[in-house]
Amino acid sequence: TTDADQVPVAPGVTVSDTTSNGRRTLVTQSEAPIQHFYSLQSGRYATRQQLHKGVQLTVYHQPGHEYNVQRMLDAMKLSLTMFSEKFSAFQFRQARILEFPAYARFAQSFANTIPYSEDIGFNQNYRDARSDETIDFVTYVTAHEIAHQWWAHQIIGADKQGMTLLSETFAQYSAY
Repeated sequence: TTDADQVPVAPGVTVSDTTSNGRRTLVTQSEAPIQHFYSLQSGRYATRQQLHKGVQLTVYHQPGHEYNVQRMLDAMKLSLTMFSEKFSAFQFRQARILEFPAYARFAQSFANTIPYSEDIGFNQNYRDARSDETIDFVTYVTAHEIAHQWWAHQIIGADKQGMTLLSETFAQYSAY
């Protein structure tokens, strides 16, 4: 539940989305098992969506921060295609990137939702980043986080010291 003028986002497919008494309530249900490790966000988002091979891709962003939204969608499509072919089918019907304020500078993959700091993907205009001399930072970070949909959300390390070695190493490899 959030303010009526905000867009709530949670993992899973929407079961209901209602507004009453100035509050908006979203109910979702995951179509695949997920860990008890997820993000819930809401904001006055603008969105851009594309359907790619049966998967609804959405980027939720602050209006005015759309410089890299298409680049994120393109990276999501490329990553989902490649990883689905090389590893296994994508387990969800949606993949989402959600902008959050620059209280911190990171992106993190949860089940079909990826909170992404405005400072590493939304505030900068990387339109010249596609040259052969530079790393396309937005595409790289997006690919890395999409890779975690396999390496951390399908293949999960044991609950032991060093468990993230598996997920981070394979996500890095996949992004490259």
